[in-house]
Amino acid sequence: MKTLKLNFTVILLLLLVVPSSTHAQFRDGDIIALRSDTGKWMTRCNNCQRAATSNTVTVHVSANAASQLPTYAKFKVKLMPNGKIALQADTGKFLARCNGCLPGGPIDILTVHVSSPNPSYAQFKPVALSNGKYAFLSDNGNYLARCRSCSPGATYSDIVGIHAGNYSGAYAQWNVSFIGSNDSASPIPVKLPTGTFIYVYPKDNFRGSYTPHNRLIRMSTRNSTSAAKNDFNGEGNTKAIVKAMDAFYAGDGPSRFNYGAERCDDLVAYGFSDWYLPSAGELNAIYKQLGPKASGGSGRFVRNYYWSSSLYNNYLGWAQDFKTGSFLTEERGSKNSCLCVRK
Repeated sequence: MKTLKLNFTVILLLLLVVPSSTHAQFRDGDIIALRSDTGKWMTRCNNCQRAATSNTVTVHVSANAASQLPTYAKFKVKLMPNGKIALQADTGKFLARCNGCLPGGPIDILTVHVSSPNPSYAQFKPVALSNGKYAFLSDNGNYLARCRSCSPGATYSDIVGIHAGNYSGAYAQWNVSFIGSNDSASPIPVKLPTGTFIYVYPKDNFRGSYTPHNRLIRMSTRNSTSAAKNDFNGEGNTKAIVKAMDAFYAGDGPSRFNYGAERCDDLVAYGFSDWYLPSAGELNAIYKQLGPKASGGSGRFVRNYYWSSSLYNNYLGWAQDFKTGSFLTEERGSKNSCLCVRK
């Protein structure tokens, strides 16, 4: 009976972190950071282990936000044609599985010593888990995992090994923070609290009103800041706003009134036409990751007020101050900046 109970526990753990997709969220040139289950970040570390190569990978750097990390804790994504990714460190070399690189070779470890992303041992298959984290599968069939006291004489107790046979353990699951992209003209990925991603048009799209008229919009209203922050339905909000305004101004033609939701709904960029005005919850995630550096963001967007697509009531909409992060309600005819996003 003990064996049956253990098996059930393992099955339950795997079900809780069942993979939802693979590497679709990663883009070539993305700059990312990986946070472990201890809250500390994966880091290139020089002469920190008694290994065959000087640059190895440890888990020892603390930071409240990825934007505050040093360069040696940030990695550049290289998409490979086989659906895998390679990760390039600040030295220009790539992370790679290294066999027999520790004295006695108890486990394969992650090092930074390969000049090309082409060897199979420098490529990893990302697996998006339903809890919002990622697992990374190596060419030996094992997953990247934090390993404590696995490297005799190491400067830091936690290193990164490639020894986990599955991703059920928290030590084999990583929070991925998308810091930005080398290509500033590309849409910027932002991770939502739900674990999914939106992609932000890389500059302010428009300055204008929420709507030009207080026409009734058939959508859920959010009558508190907490309710607004939990609205992640920007796509549905945008469709509801445009539908209401089109019905009111029937026959006047598209884009005549130049309001935020319409501008995003009409946008065609980077081969996509499914852009929308973000909800308050989505806008808040953008603020936290791409807002002022003083607030932990990348400093990409720092204007004062941005419209969300969330509605307070029939006269007021929700906007966010990107200087302070605070939300406020404004008359729908007020002019604020607008960002467009897509999924």
